Amino acid sequence: MHTEEGNPLADFYLPTQLVTGVDTLDSLGHQTARLGRRALLVTGARAARRAGWIERTTALLDAQGVALTVFDRVSGEPTLTLVEEGVEVARRERCDVVIGLGGGSAIDAAKAIAGVATLPGTIWDYHGGRKIEHEGLPFLAIPTTAGTGAEVTKNAVLIDPREGVKYSIRDDRWFARVAIVDPALMTGMPPEVTASTGSDALCQAIESYTSIGANPVTDALARQAIALIGRS
Repeated sequence: MHTEEGNPLADFYLPTQLVTGVDTLDSLGHQTARLGRRALLVTGARAARRAGWIERTTALLDAQGVALTVFDRVSGEPTLTLVEEGVEVARRERCDVVIGLGGGSAIDAAKAIAGVATLPGTIWDYHGGRKIEHEGLPFLAIPTTAGTGAEVTKNAVLIDPREGVKYSIRDDRWFARVAIVDPALMTGMPPEVTASTGSDALCQAIESYTSIGANPVTDALARQAIALIGRS
């Protein structure tokens, strides 16, 4: 275990506004309308429709006068091909804000779509090393699982289908502007998903606490996360 004296606080950067609590999804219309008027919702097809999330999202945005295009093609871990399809939809529909609703896969896909939609070229160019030169579309994240933490990270993990290998594309401008963390969205998860995503969260908390880059702020968050998960 390290000490605060051995590794003093040097930098802690969290540009994402966190909106947490039961039924905070109800704030989506207001939060989105502050950022744009034509939204692209990136989500999975089956779970999102079965749970009624797409219908609820549509109603919340409609109440604020925000037009919505639904891209519900995320199934499993996102590929570069899927992201490029989403980028094309965002450009064609002239979307000016992106919402990611789902687990880490949906949020990473939304993050990459938002990040590339305003840039020249395709996601393949930036996967190949082309420099990201300016901000993408504003992006909101709504996690429906507790494990990945994708709603507060700047990287998108995507699969290159030609190689079957995962790659991470990242940029400081890819953080979500707003993350709405509503525990009511997670109560309907199957037990196996609850267990696997909870294990994911526990592993990440332990990794944070034992990291050589840890500091007093991350230690406090990691300890509390470990305690909460341990009592779950």
